[in-house]
Amino acid sequence: MKKATAVIAILIGLIFGFGMAEVLVRGFMPNLPNTAWAADMFCRNRALNYRFMKPNTEGCMMMREAPPVRLSSNSKGYRDAEWTSKKKKRVLLLGDSFGWGWGCVKDSMIATILEASRDDISVYNLCIPGDDLFRMYSRYRFHVDEIKPDHVIILNYINDFYSNHLQQRQLDSALTADLFAPGSAASVSCDQYYTSGLKSMLNKSYVFRLANTFRLSANVLSEDKSDQAAMDSLTRIGYKEEIRIQKNPLWLDSIGKFYSRLLSDMAQKSKITVLYIPPIYQVDADKRAEIDRLFQSPDIDPGIVNQNIRRIVSDILGIDFIDPTDTIISENRKNPLYFRVDSHLNAKGQVFLGQLLAGRVRL
Repeated sequence: MKKATAVIAILIGLIFGFGMAEVLVRGFMPNLPNTAWAADMFCRNRALNYRFMKPNTEGCMMMREAPPVRLSSNSKGYRDAEWTSKKKKRVLLLGDSFGWGWGCVKDSMIATILEASRDDISVYNLCIPGDDLFRMYSRYRFHVDEIKPDHVIILNYINDFYSNHLQQRQLDSALTADLFAPGSAASVSCDQYYTSGLKSMLNKSYVFRLANTFRLSANVLSEDKSDQAAMDSLTRIGYKEEIRIQKNPLWLDSIGKFYSRLLSDMAQKSKITVLYIPPIYQVDADKRAEIDRLFQSPDIDPGIVNQNIRRIVSDILGIDFIDPTDTIISENRKNPLYFRVDSHLNAKGQVFLGQLLAGRVRL
């Protein structure tokens, strides 16, 4: 009986202590961000394998090479302002994590800089991490009649061209099922969430958020950057598919035909500009040497991807194509534009490309 009473007293004390801590943390740290990992803010439609942000959600992204970044989505499920606030000429931006602003605050995102640098446009940022050609095309089809863009900008990176045959099958299935009919975007439901119910509930607690912030910060600080074997392993995993693509000219020809098919369809309704973002090893000599060492492939020419996209986009279709590789190489020597390990554009890189686009896009 005494033991049971002691246990109950301890539980009551813990609950009371937690409640008091919650009140104090909320009082002294009212702006403590939701520390859910960025992926927890997303959901997926499994039928389409189609990923988007939960509408009207907030969170925080933490990575080893940048301070914590607050994230938020609008009512459409995109990292953008409400579309009803946009009143100028409409520019629709398609892309993956680079256009989404991976690891960067909203004020340094390509979309934000582009819009701020031009007084004649409003940018609708439809970029989502992990998007490939099929998903970019899907977003265009879902929203083109709603946005009615005056211009479409597509930000391409080499990983947009992965899984070529799968992308083609997904597109054929979507067209067969008439998934791009007007108003169909509303029927693409969020049927797979990344955050469990318990985790969602816990993350509403400011005590939990504070503890998680310390935990994530400790993990970042404790990473052993001298563990070269571990870093090499991560690099091999991260770049394996890219190297395979560059070794296979038949693959490049196949994906070229698929991309040409998508662009030709989009160009019937919209003026298009395609910008290719080069990988860090095409820009940075030290990173290139690291890739050559790990893959033993000094004969690899990253420029083969640029050349093929230019051939499809500009030479065959007559669509505006921007390849900023040489300009980025020059600028990167003065100010690194990429995260060194993560290899996404850092804040300076995002600002640089946003300003470049602002000066090059012709409405």
